[in-house]
Amino acid sequence: MTKEQTLKLLDAAKLSHKSKMEAIKLYIVERGAVELSIAPRDECHFSRWLHQKENDLHSILGDQFYKTLESIYARWYEQYHKIYNLFYAKDEPSLLSKVFGSTKRDILKTERAKLYYRELSELSSELLSMMNSCERRVHALSDTLFKR
Repeated sequence: MTKEQTLKLLDAAKLSHKSKMEAIKLYIVERGAVELSIAPRDECHFSRWLHQKENDLHSILGDQFYKTLESIYARWYEQYHKIYNLFYAKDEPSLLSKVFGSTKRDILKTERAKLYYRELSELSSELLSMMNSCERRVHALSDTLFKR
């Protein structure tokens, strides 16, 4: 993969991640406007990009950059999973929701999701910052290190 292709893939991964964050935010604020989806961590779009052998990101970025990117993403995914499960996991209605109705329960879920989203946003900023560092690293590398 060429340097230009690697940079384009990094840029596409950043845009995809930002789009996912917007969809999560929209879902929490205007529930029903979009649907959230979740795949096993190793099958999701970002993880496939990160681990795809053709991208050769591990050797291009180096062990430290690659493992840091992987670690931040793993924490982001866990936090996203909390939000997803909050709305999509099937659970038994609590005594309070039976007494006060599901509206109160939805409000509590939304408030909890907003707290989770704040943490998710921090991890997202960390992930995007790391991706920017990776991009700078790729720019600094010699073209001869890339396959043509």
